[in-house]
Amino acid sequence: MYVSAPPGTKYLAKFLLPEEEFEKLDEVDFNIYGEEKSLALLQFMRDLKWIFISYEEGDKISLKPTPLGLDIFENGMSEDYLKENESFLRLVRNYLSDLASGREADTSTIISLEEYYIKTGNHTRAIDFASLLIQIGTKRDDPRVRGIGHYYYGTANLYKMELEFAFPHFQRAISFLEKADDIKHVALAYLGLGSYYGYTAALDKSMEAFERSLLLFQEISDESGINLVRMNEAYAMVFNGNIKEFFEMNRVAADYFLHSNDLYHLQFCYQNEASVLLHLGQYNLAIDSVVEAHEIAKKTKSERMIHLSGLNIASIYIWTRRPGDGYSYIEEAYEYFRRNLDNNGLGECYVEFMLYHVATKNLKEADSALEKAERNLLAKKRYNLVSEAYRNYIQLMQLYEYPQDMISKKKQELEMRLQKLGIKNIFENESDNNSS
Repeated sequence: MYVSAPPGTKYLAKFLLPEEEFEKLDEVDFNIYGEEKSLALLQFMRDLKWIFISYEEGDKISLKPTPLGLDIFENGMSEDYLKENESFLRLVRNYLSDLASGREADTSTIISLEEYYIKTGNHTRAIDFASLLIQIGTKRDDPRVRGIGHYYYGTANLYKMELEFAFPHFQRAISFLEKADDIKHVALAYLGLGSYYGYTAALDKSMEAFERSLLLFQEISDESGINLVRMNEAYAMVFNGNIKEFFEMNRVAADYFLHSNDLYHLQFCYQNEASVLLHLGQYNLAIDSVVEAHEIAKKTKSERMIHLSGLNIASIYIWTRRPGDGYSYIEEAYEYFRRNLDNNGLGECYVEFMLYHVATKNLKEADSALEKAERNLLAKKRYNLVSEAYRNYIQLMQLYEYPQDMISKKKQELEMRLQKLGIKNIFENESDNNSS
């Protein structure tokens, strides 16, 4: 690997490395300092948004500072910045200190970094550290460390909707963690397994896994875990049409997370509530939940959740006849999910682009966006989101008062496409409901 970087880039490393280690780097450059140490350092600097990294042909990477990196280079880290990022900076320094000294990284530091990346939505980095935990656990023959690594590997892939990768890691996590008698992480792994089965519409298996998780959390009197089960089980119930039960259970979980000041999990309660209300067409009722989810995501720095809730904000603007006000949210989300190669997120962005173009009477662009949404969502087997996009296409044409013959023609076209894709015709139930 060859690193091309402005000379001042090394100065930023001063804030992350022990003094004697920085002196070693300062005497040479990233290429002589050591590839493993340089790469780890640069990845953390990118995570902190101090530098941009671009990969070129061969093993060459080029660096340039971000506006934040330039500000820190010129003025150092402000008191506010230090206070806001203190815990993550401490973890980074601990990790790099172990690496510099040739010691194996402390597993508690790695687990804390893992939790940080999961919570901020950087699932690629979460997978990196999950893999490291699995390697360390295997090397030490430590089933607990190995099992926790598999749990986080499964969790990161679940968030990415890489369901086929998530499933075996949850299974392995349960196997190793049961050997280690780590009840809390066994319960968390069953929770992940329940969510996996929920997404794949295996609802009986989903409820069974949630029940196993609940019993384990009850065994150790873990109220946070109990409410995590409640929140996830509630959302899985939506896929089975149990809407009333969803709202009741989700509200109990939200109240618990609110009173325990667990903002990270509270944002999921609001996000789930908003998504269900939007699905039901209750756009005005969804506003409070959408805004709460978005504001909490900004507080917790959960970038992925910021953009998912932003897409919900855009959707509300579109369905309440103010499509222009929501367009920037779609653009920002699109850039984020494209940068992170997230098919599921991109698919949801293209659905919103489609709705925007239907609302602004540009069906050529709407059809193009729908095709791109299909391609990305079908890659993740999100058949329900594809069929819902088709339904929303027609319903939005009706809301924006397209001519009836144009609506009928488009509906027939979409019905044929659903049939070709082998997806259940969602317009049949609509016809039954309209005739009753």
